[in-house]
Amino acid sequence: NGVVTAVAEGTAIITAEAGGKTATCKVTVTKAGSEQVTVTGVSLDEATMELSVGGTGTLNATVTVTPEGVEAPEVTWTSDDESVATVENGVVTAVAEGTAIITAEARGKTATCKVTVTKAGSE
Repeated sequence: NGVVTAVAEGTAIITAEAGGKTATCKVTVTKAGSEQVTVTGVSLDEATMELSVGGTGTLNATVTVTPEGVEAPEVTWTSDDESVATVENGVVTAVAEGTAIITAEARGKTATCKVTVTKAGSE
């Protein structure tokens, strides 16, 4: 019905025929580059986390993108209070008692986890 769907990278010739007449269209399908990927959401596997001073925990981020099936951009991790908890590549390290918000961000979309740090042996 005239709808062309890209299935894989490559080139195809689309031909339409009616009443003995034909028309063609060359279609080139490329892999979506990172600039063509739109982040539609970021989520974390934990909304809250409790750690003892010196302890670590791991957060996993899921980035949803369009078009589907393309590689998601990298996640940037931050802590709103690095004196309480730091984060690197999703690994949270408890530094001192208190509360910190860990944020995972990809192209303006974010998800957060509230980390509560207690002194060792208090749980």
